[in-house]
Amino acid sequence: MISHPDPSRRPTSEERRFLDALCYWRALYAERGPQDSRAVASLASTISGAELRMRALRLRDDRFRRRIAG
Repeated sequence: MISHPDPSRRPTSEERRFLDALCYWRALYAERGPQDSRAVASLASTISGAELRMRALRLRDDRFRRRIAG
C-alpha cells in the first residue's frame, strides 16, 4: 500500500476493497472447525494442483494476449 500514511488522506476504493476482503477472511478464519487442522491432501498433490492451475492461467493469458494483438 503506501509507505507513509497521511492521516488527512482518504482511502482509495482499492484500499477499501482490500480492507473489506481482510475483514471477510478474518471472520471466516474465526469460524473454522477442528476439521481444518487435519490434512486431507498430500503436499505433492497440493503442489501438483497449484502447478496445473498456474499452467492453465498462463495458457488463458497467452490466448488473451494473442487475441488482443492479432
